[in-house]
Amino acid sequence: MLMSQGISKLPIIVGLAFIAGTTLLPHQSAEAALRAEDINARAASCPALPKVIWWKTTHVKIVKYVDRKYGGNWHPYIKKWENYKSKMQDILERDGTALVKSRDIRLRGDQLARHIVQIEQRITVTRCLQDKFSGQMAQSDPGIDPNVHLAGLKTKTQIGTAAEDQVSSINEARLEVEVTARCDGATPTFQVTNLGKKWPRLAAISIHRTKGNALVSKRRMKLANSQQATFKIRKRGKALKGEIGIFVQPSWAKRPFRYDTKIRCR
Repeated sequence: MLMSQGISKLPIIVGLAFIAGTTLLPHQSAEAALRAEDINARAASCPALPKVIWWKTTHVKIVKYVDRKYGGNWHPYIKKWENYKSKMQDILERDGTALVKSRDIRLRGDQLARHIVQIEQRITVTRCLQDKFSGQMAQSDPGIDPNVHLAGLKTKTQIGTAAEDQVSSINEARLEVEVTARCDGATPTFQVTNLGKKWPRLAAISIHRTKGNALVSKRRMKLANSQQATFKIRKRGKALKGEIGIFVQPSWAKRPFRYDTKIRCR
């Protein structure tokens, strides 16, 4: 764990936490050149994908996507969907609402429970495809829809703090990142998770007071696949007041400055 101690009035940024995982060597499969009809023939015994209007994927797209994105290694792709299922389950258990922004659809209660079943069905299909192929995947599987965000997540333990977690996705500039902002009591806490490939170079993660865009802290780091960085924002040991925002700027591509997510805890 890395820790940066504040000097004088500078805030303290606490901690880097890592998701443990197994790294497998990418593997070249003879399946890579298969045509769509060949993939369909081999996948014929796998269950049909559940019908979710914003997924827009097929067996063929999934197989080709895993090949292109992960070099035939199915484990990170399956892990991504398992994490997604856990997140939706957490929203359900906390009486929250998942928002599909691209469709302006809100899922809660029984609807969200049915969607969790659909996610489990998709994981089952993916495991079947894993058995059939060594891993090849797709021109354009949307994967976990970056337009699905957490909305109105009620918390019973955060009286006087923000009423919802903020979850957003970055899918640009060769980044595939999930950014979560939440209140640990009155302390703003950000979690940056790299869901894509290892970053080729350093990226600057800056944290600001949104009022006037005043810089609170800036760290440069390089995250591997499934690696996670967590920042707790304090000043002289106390939670920082006001709205706080975070921005990820890779060194290998330019992104216009805009907060990837924001939170106000008190």
